[in-house]
Amino acid sequence: MFDVDIASLDEKSALSCNGRYILFPLFSASTDSEVLENTQPPENKKNPIAEEISRIGKENAKKKYQGLDEIKRRFVTYYHAGHFRSQNLAAREFFSTLSSEEKKILVPSLTSSKVGVVTPEVKATRTLTDALRQHKKNKSAFTSEGLAL
Repeated sequence: MFDVDIASLDEKSALSCNGRYILFPLFSASTDSEVLENTQPPENKKNPIAEEISRIGKENAKKKYQGLDEIKRRFVTYYHAGHFRSQNLAAREFFSTLSSEEKKILVPSLTSSKVGVVTPEVKATRTLTDALRQHKKNKSAFTSEGLAL
């Protein structure tokens, strides 16, 4: 896997694996039991690379689920604006008003991994009613990061 002689590494050296990972040896090349010092970053300093990766990941997740969050937000508003016998009936009625593109956002797959087939309407109804329950349970959970009203 690596074309590096481990014995030739000194205590301060680091090994790069295809430029993607940096490996720090934990033991000295001379003895297997001698633990190297300063192999961990100081606890009081934050890793700027990890923070940047985390920030980018959050931004990408927000973009990915933006359409779904908008549909859920519209459903919560739709439910509160009308008078429905149940959340399930409101979700079915709301699902029938969506365009085909919005339906694909709400239910990307048409079959379930479980035995049998679950219709897109059932999956959509479950997703929408879950969002409504979460909204009723804790309105503060729906922030600008997610499902704000």
